[in-house]
Amino acid sequence: MQRIRRSLSLASALLTLALSGAALAAESVRVTMYRSPSCGCCEKWADHLESAGFSVEIRDSLDMASVKAAQGVPASLASRAT
Repeated sequence: MQRIRRSLSLASALLTLALSGAALAAESVRVTMYRSPSCGCCEKWADHLESAGFSVEIRDSLDMASVKAAQGVPASLASRAT
């Protein structure tokens, strides 16, 4: 009887974990991506993020230097697009 209870407890715990994981996967994380309109790399990166389950909003900017400054991106982490 104790063995059956342990098995049921384990099954219940596994089911709870599986359902929790499914709920987390269903909640898409929203990402805002700023890009230069001519950047093809950015489009590929957005596609990659979407295929990984992220919801991507793309905002084009002709002045990426000011976007990076406004967002506090350190020069050492900034892309080459200006």
